[in-house]
Amino acid sequence: SRNKIGESSLIYNFYKNSDISKYHTPSDSAIKLIYITKKESISDYPEIESHLLRYKMILENKRETKMGTLPWYSLHWPRKKEIFTGPKIVVPQRSIRNVFGYNETEWFASADVYYITSAKNNKDELKFLLALLNSRLYFLWLFYNGKRKGDILELYAKPLEEIPFPFVDEQLKQEIIENSSNIVELRKNGAICSLSVSLERKIDVLVYKIFNLSEN
Repeated sequence: SRNKIGESSLIYNFYKNSDISKYHTPSDSAIKLIYITKKESISDYPEIESHLLRYKMILENKRETKMGTLPWYSLHWPRKKEIFTGPKIVVPQRSIRNVFGYNETEWFASADVYYITSAKNNKDELKFLLALLNSRLYFLWLFYNGKRKGDILELYAKPLEEIPFPFVDEQLKQEIIENSSNIVELRKNGAICSLSVSLERKIDVLVYKIFNLSEN
């Protein structure tokens, strides 16, 4: 933990895919990650070095370390740090429902979590996508056109990349963004209140409207 290792600039909360819920992710975790790459020198962080030395024999068995391309202490193929720290949608690799969470904080996870980011950190665009992806209609698309293992959705890169997003009237789009933003704020404490559920149902109706569908 940060208390046991002094150089906290390299230590972050680490989350599991089960931490993701619709519109929401937790902001704390008992699991910690030492985010150190080959760009850092382990000797600059003596407390972290002392901690990792206990596992050096295991860490030296990494394929890239044996090949000489990664130092023993480095994370194995780390993704760009910016992916984890800015506004983003996060989604578990597998889920019984379409569960897309949102946060703007440092949120590190492993390869069983996919990240959807905006090139310009456009929060409105992300919250618009968030609303569509969490809607009932998009669940049906993922269930029948995406990948499944039984009734479990497999939310890999390919089905996510193939999801259709139509042109939307700007007024309708702004209404969806506003409702999505309100749900994100309501869910920050982790509670699912009647108002947030009501807003979700409202978004469902707005998404039907995009495609000229009725609820039936």
